Amino acid sequence: MNFFLDNALPPKLPEILDSLTHIGAASIPLLRTDARKQLVHTAQNLSYQREAEEVGKGERLVRQQVASCEDFSEAPIFLQLRDAFQELLTQSLAHLSVYPFSFPVDLNTMVLQKYEPNSIGITPHRDGKRYKNLVCIFVLEGQGRFYVCSNRAGNDPIEIDASAGNVLLMRASGFKGINNCLAESDEIRPFHFITDIPNQRYTFALRQEVS
Repeated sequence: MNFFLDNALPPKLPEILDSLTHIGAASIPLLRTDARKQLVHTAQNLSYQREAEEVGKGERLVRQQVASCEDFSEAPIFLQLRDAFQELLTQSLAHLSVYPFSFPVDLNTMVLQKYEPNSIGITPHRDGKRYKNLVCIFVLEGQGRFYVCSNRAGNDPIEIDASAGNVLLMRASGFKGINNCLAESDEIRPFHFITDIPNQRYTFALRQEVS
């Protein structure tokens, strides 16, 4: 039995891929409670770097209140979670008749983020073009409302369940859809934002960066 993850991903993969194709994001409860508690305890004892509160300019301005940690030398449990999820994802995708990505998924970048109570979160934005295939965000602790939307103004928001224990999945450049029908364009990367954070919140994100 996987210490970190339950076995919900394989049977729900078609539903997840459909949501990624038509909405841009999906959410699934996946973290086991005991593992989540250990991850939170570890996260609480790490050092974080506060991110700039404004990124970009003009119409591309993004406001955020979040701190990040990318040094996992004293937190191998997060590397173990990454490896466990990568293995589960690889095994699940191998059973599909049509592979939904342009090339194999390899989640090779990690970041742990902390939001303080009453943080504004992050205003509508897209993840960088350098990230490929899939973005995976584990919600470790805390409340917050996560949305995908149609533009930087936050129009047409669709809320995605961001409960603690869930992993949020978003498509990135390289995602081809359930029938390999999505064109490679900026529209692959959904606008999204996080808001309404009443208490301390920790998330752990896995992405694929291709040089």
